[in-house]
Amino acid sequence: MAEWVKICAETELPPEDEVAEVEAAGRVFCVARLGGAVCVVDGTCPHEGGPLGQGVLEDGRVVCPWHAFAYDLRTGVAEHDASFKVHVFEAEVRDGEVRAKV
Repeated sequence: MAEWVKICAETELPPEDEVAEVEAAGRVFCVARLGGAVCVVDGTCPHEGGPLGQGVLEDGRVVCPWHAFAYDLRTGVAEHDASFKVHVFEAEVRDGEVRAKV
């Protein structure tokens, strides 16, 4: 059963159109601000385990720094191979905290 967990403080979010790696609830997440919305996805690239939170954001996609697999932050689907997908978590900012339904 999914539950809301604190990912980070709102002040720890990266600037708009950037990503950051955050450890919370015993896992690694990739967080971003995109068009004013907070996005939280699994922080590990399903291709070969690269750190998505250390990548870059291009046109709404986080690009893995290891092999340039690009994942849409809203759907989680890889740009060039739909068989690769990262989990997208429902996220919100509440009381100064970024929370995700994990």
